[in-house]
Amino acid sequence: MISVPFLAQTKKPFSEMNIGISGGYNLSTEPLTDFWNIPFSAEGFLSTNFYLGTAQIGAKYIPLRSLTKNQPSINSFFIYIGWVADYSLFKELSVHAGLKAGSYLMMAEKGDLSTYQQSESEFAFGPTLSLEYHILRHLNLHAAADFFRIFTFNKINFANFSLGISYRFYTKKWFREILE
Repeated sequence: MISVPFLAQTKKPFSEMNIGISGGYNLSTEPLTDFWNIPFSAEGFLSTNFYLGTAQIGAKYIPLRSLTKNQPSINSFFIYIGWVADYSLFKELSVHAGLKAGSYLMMAEKGDLSTYQQSESEFAFGPTLSLEYHILRHLNLHAAADFFRIFTFNKINFANFSLGISYRFYTKKWFREILE
């Protein structure tokens, strides 16, 4: 059962913004990795406290480097919106769990593919779990585990672990009023 403090909104919606970046590593063992090497991932996001949790927007870059000359390398982006529930474990440590949904955009590098085959966009969706450690008043370190499914004809699953840093700042009253 979820406790009341977990759902209680302690901050006014849009009163804080958090901007962050992270680098990650793909943990997937999908058939995709038989054809492409996934050396890293990079992500940028912007989040704000919302009515029950935190709302976020972001983009994750995942390069797919070809293992053979038979297929091109692919630059892929997961462009998403998300919502996470926040729970403070200690004063400096909090856990966040939620969902991300958006578009997974794949752009093949130049090769023998037709223009139609060089880019594709599909719906993607999945859960996220992270730990955030407040190292300074406005500076945070975070570790996250994401899983998302790309709904292509043959569904593709990605599992990704990332580490990053974010900066939290308070918004001005006039800015909050615009967003509300």
